[in-house]
Amino acid sequence: RVSAPRETGDPVEGAPPLLHTLLDLPTIAPLLRALGIYLYHDPVLFVKLCRLLRAGPLSGASEVSGEDAPVPPYVHDMLVMLMGALTLIPTCNATSLEFWDCIKGVPYLQRYAVFSEVHWQVYAGHPQLVLERATVKEELRKLLKGMTKENVSRKRRTLGRLSHSNPIIVCDVILDQVQEYESMIDVCKEGLGLCSSLFFDVFSYMVVEELGGALKLDKPFLQDDCANLAKWLLNLSNFVSDTYVKYPHTELRGLLQHVFNRVSRDSFGELLLLRDLVGKMAGITIQIGSVPNDAIESRAGGEKLRMVHENPFPVEAMFEAAKAEDLGKGGGNVKIKAYIAGQNQRTEACEALLEALASAKLTIPLLVLVAQQTSGCAFTSDAIKNEAIKYTSWLYRQCQETLLGYSDFLWRRMAMAQFAEQMPSPLVLTGDLQIEPPLALFILRPLARLRVDSDAPPPVDLSLKAKELLTTMSAQLKQTSPQMYATFWSLCLADIHVPTQSYDTAIKRLKKALSDLEDTERVDPKAKEKDIRRWRESITKDLQGLEVEFKKQVEIKKKVHVRLEKEKSSWLDKDSKEYRRIPNFLLQTCILPRCILSPEDAVFSAKFLLVLHQLKTPNLSTILLYNNVIINVGPLVFSRTEHEAKHLGKFLSEVLHQLNAWARGAEIFDRECQNFPGFINQCKPDKKDSKKSTTDPVGYVQYQQCMRNWHKQLAKAFVACLDSQEPSEVHNALTIISELVGGGQGITFPIHDTHHAEVKSRVAKLSSEANHDFGNSITVMARSVGARLTACEGAMIKLAAKKKVVDKDKSDTADKDRPAPPAKKEKKERKAAKKAKKEAKETPAVDPPEEPAAAEDKKSKKSKKRKAEAEEAAAVEEVEAPAEEKKKKKKKKSAEAAPVEEEEEPPAEEKKKKKKKSA
Repeated sequence: RVSAPRETGDPVEGAPPLLHTLLDLPTIAPLLRALGIYLYHDPVLFVKLCRLLRAGPLSGASEVSGEDAPVPPYVHDMLVMLMGALTLIPTCNATSLEFWDCIKGVPYLQRYAVFSEVHWQVYAGHPQLVLERATVKEELRKLLKGMTKENVSRKRRTLGRLSHSNPIIVCDVILDQVQEYESMIDVCKEGLGLCSSLFFDVFSYMVVEELGGALKLDKPFLQDDCANLAKWLLNLSNFVSDTYVKYPHTELRGLLQHVFNRVSRDSFGELLLLRDLVGKMAGITIQIGSVPNDAIESRAGGEKLRMVHENPFPVEAMFEAAKAEDLGKGGGNVKIKAYIAGQNQRTEACEALLEALASAKLTIPLLVLVAQQTSGCAFTSDAIKNEAIKYTSWLYRQCQETLLGYSDFLWRRMAMAQFAEQMPSPLVLTGDLQIEPPLALFILRPLARLRVDSDAPPPVDLSLKAKELLTTMSAQLKQTSPQMYATFWSLCLADIHVPTQSYDTAIKRLKKALSDLEDTERVDPKAKEKDIRRWRESITKDLQGLEVEFKKQVEIKKKVHVRLEKEKSSWLDKDSKEYRRIPNFLLQTCILPRCILSPEDAVFSAKFLLVLHQLKTPNLSTILLYNNVIINVGPLVFSRTEHEAKHLGKFLSEVLHQLNAWARGAEIFDRECQNFPGFINQCKPDKKDSKKSTTDPVGYVQYQQCMRNWHKQLAKAFVACLDSQEPSEVHNALTIISELVGGGQGITFPIHDTHHAEVKSRVAKLSSEANHDFGNSITVMARSVGARLTACEGAMIKLAAKKKVVDKDKSDTADKDRPAPPAKKEKKERKAAKKAKKEAKETPAVDPPEEPAAAEDKKSKKSKKRKAEAEEAAAVEEVEAPAEEKKKKKKKKSAEAAPVEEEEEPPAEEKKKKKKKSA
């Protein structure tokens, strides 16, 4: 009771004290504490107390000024009493608005304390509130059970009426329904349109309460396979993010602070909520796993091209006259209005998200925390306790996806001046904050990019910090090339590649839409003239923006190329003795750490190798660098997660696409590789002059041999991985092969029939679960890869069989050791026999008369001897005849079907037989 001081008379005994000023409010706090929730009997007094608190102790509380000083205890008690009484007051929007005007100036932590006490203590301490909670829950469940997309606009009035007096109960029931049934997400989101501001503030508290309650109740964030998130968490994250997009003025700092606290304590389930909030509120598509080639190309362009690809203007809806009945009363205009409304909602939600992060001072700390967890998530206590590789892979994948999405949001939506002001230096990130150098340089990339518009250094000059960053690496990798290290990590895909085809496709699409608008017969007849004029203006604006951005991207690439031409001589020392170790340095410090970060980084790494080759970088062997990439594929397969394996496959596909192109023809090779420094082998120094080193240029024939060896190495590596007993290694090998066979660059491996047969046979074994016990996922993937390999079987190149090379020296020594052919020996024996006959004729002898039997025996012996001499002469002629006559005789003998004679034994076997006989 507020009144002026009494002029006459004494105060009535037993009456409540009078309030002379607002400072006297603490004197009535005991009375109000005794009154409690029964204040609901007097709504007028309820409204007066709310206004007194707002004008008195809560008048100085302002969250805009950042003052988070706690409110006095009596004010806290009065707020708890007022909110408890509000539950029993008959539904009235006015009382809810008065209480919200009273409490909205209190810091959000104090408001959450009030909501928590009412939720867990006040409701349980009064029978009237227990009955009211049960009644509201029953009515709300019946309401939600019959609510659909068709009647939600009518039934949400009842939902709004219940939320005015019972916001905590309504939030509790809605969150339970959404976690259980995915179909209720859109219905409940639309049903909250008539709820009060107090309800949405309570909603932000109840979401935090739900996530914290899951920890207390041991509600698992993961399914039983330790590789997928639980269904209730997926539904909750989807609903909460959609609600914040549609109602962006809802309190968000408490939820962000809860996510930060939980992630800092090695809880990674909340990262899903952060990704969904950032992706939907900022209008950014966070797609990391299977990214199509056109999406990667759009990321190489500017902001306009990315927005056109992620949220294109629905130009097709302007001409949907035939489908107007399916689109509602407005025809195609309904789609376009929904698109424009969505764009406005995302713009407003993005500003609200940035403001919440800035006011909570979590913008950069959250980025650094996620980077820290990405570096060390495999060494947390949960990861060590859970020995399953799938769980560790899931942890790393959650952190990596969140880091890429959140950093992309800050780069595209936050002012670079504020980003540079709040970001720590590279040495602080890698030293004090214990972040791996690749991740530290990744989050610093927009600050370290080369400035093409001026010669001024970027906000973070990596060339000054590169030497100190390289000192943290092993001694084998320390090279005198910090400038190349700094240049590699300061560039992005847009600096060395312009997606011309993507720009042309988007521009042609918009130009066609403008030309079709002139044809009034095709335009939706239900569209009004002002709508058509608004469409034309919007399309023209997007078209002009794309054309200007394309020209700007081309200029940036030219300027970067000119700058790289100037700096290439300072990257590597021309007199360096580490000629063959430089490729290893680039591979381990630049290429491999970056190619597994994201799809666009994989494409950038492959294109950067090509840029180094095209620039004719001195003292750098490109062919050695490509060789080290190919031979190190096998060891990399086992130690990668699923997403990293996809990125590695994308990188290999880009590299092999370029290498295969050079091997297609001598003209292409001569034009793009012949006499380039990268294709000249630096051999060992001459013995005469040790200071001079010889150079050996790689020719087209040698390069083709290199290609065959590289594909052979890849085939061996993939066959070994597919034969492994470790499921993760087999899964990663299939993932990489699927990128090589069916990626954006077509078939890059295998391209030879023998390698194709080897890989296909291993994949065929995995296509049946009877041949392995790795699970159904590997079987399905093997069948998919096998189908792709079968489809490309006809395009394989047939490898010629290798010819056996005979060593001349060895063959000569072997011929000397062999015995002479038998025909030559018989020739010598025949000459000796002729000489003996001549000598016998010159000295005739008198023979005794022969008997008839002896004469017949002598005749038979002479005939046998003549036959033997005739056979010996024929054998001699066959030995001395040329090879062609030999072939003719053999053909004739086979044609005449002559009886098969016994073949002469080889010299070695004859020698053995003679030894046996002599023995």
